[in-house]
Amino acid sequence: LGGRDRRGSRLPAAGRDKRPQKGYKGAEIDIAGRPLVGLVAERFAATGEFAPIYVAGPEAVYRQAAPDLEVIDTDDEFSANIRAALEAVLQRHPGRPVAFTTCDILPDPKELAGLLEHYRAHRPVDFWFPQILCPEDPRALGSSDWKPRYRIVPQGGSEPVPVLPSHLVIADPAAVRLKLVYRIFRIFYQTRNRSIATRRLVATSKLLWALMAEDVRRLFLGRAPNLTWTVLTNSLRAASGLKAGSIGIGTLEEAMHQVYISSRHRKRHPERRGWVPMAPGLSLARDIDTLEEAAEIVATAERELAAEQEVGPGNDLAAQGGSR
Repeated sequence: LGGRDRRGSRLPAAGRDKRPQKGYKGAEIDIAGRPLVGLVAERFAATGEFAPIYVAGPEAVYRQAAPDLEVIDTDDEFSANIRAALEAVLQRHPGRPVAFTTCDILPDPKELAGLLEHYRAHRPVDFWFPQILCPEDPRALGSSDWKPRYRIVPQGGSEPVPVLPSHLVIADPAAVRLKLVYRIFRIFYQTRNRSIATRRLVATSKLLWALMAEDVRRLFLGRAPNLTWTVLTNSLRAASGLKAGSIGIGTLEEAMHQVYISSRHRKRHPERRGWVPMAPGLSLARDIDTLEEAAEIVATAERELAAEQEVGPGNDLAAQGGSR
C-alpha cells in the first residue's frame, strides 16, 4: 500500500513532541539512494513467500520510484486503496491468499522469516495477523516509543503482555466479509493512533446504521438478519478486553473470526480459523508516522547496508583479520 497521509498522522498525547511525516512515504523516503518502497519489496520477495508483488499507489509517483514493480494505479483514502488493490489482484490471481503490507516499514529479514515460520506451519488460514511483542527495554522502540500499545494474554499465559500491531496481514479473500472490511478499515484508519475507548465509540456509532441496513436487506433475501448482533457483540467484546488489558489471544482470534469471516464460509470450512500470533518482530510494527521515526530508521538501515557492503563475499578474510 503506497498511499499518502495528506495531513500527516494524528498523534496521541505521548507523541505531541513529534512531527508528522506526510506524503508518499514509500517513494519519498530515501535509503542509500533508493526509495523505501524498493527495499520493502526486495525484502518481502527474498522470503520466497510473496509473488508477484504489486504497489498500490499513484502511477505517476511509483512508476519512477519502483520501475521493477507493477503499479496498481490508485490514489484515494485507505480503504479505497485496499479495495482497488484487492480487486486488481483477485482478477489476476483468483483463489489465492493475498498479503497486504505498507510502504512505510522496513522489515528486518530475520524477523520477517521468523514470523513466516508460524504462517507456513498453519496454512491454509482464513486470516493471519501477527501482533508484535514489545521489547523488555522500552528504549529499543527509539523514536517510536509514543505508539499506543495493547495488552493481550498469550496462549497458556496468565498475565497480559504489551504488543504492537504488525503491518502485515494475509487473508483468504473468499472467506472475508469484504464490504464490511472496507468500511471498518476506513473507520479504523480515520481513528488510528487514538485511544481504544475513542475508537470503540466512533466505530460503534458509524457501523450501527450500516449493519442494520444490511440486516434488512438480508431479511428480504431470506437470510438470517443476525449481522448486527454478531459484529457488534464480538467487536465490543474485543475492544473491551483490549481496553482493560485482559483479553486472551484465543478470545481475540475468535472474535475477529466471527466479525470478519462470513458465516457461510465458517459453515463450509469448520476446520479453518484465523490466527493472531504473538511474536517478536519490531520492524514489522514500526511504521513511519513521524519525521523522527523516518530519520532514525533511515540512519539505522544505511549503517546496516554499509556494513553488509564492507563485509561482502570477497572481504570475509579481511574482516576477520581486522577483528583480531
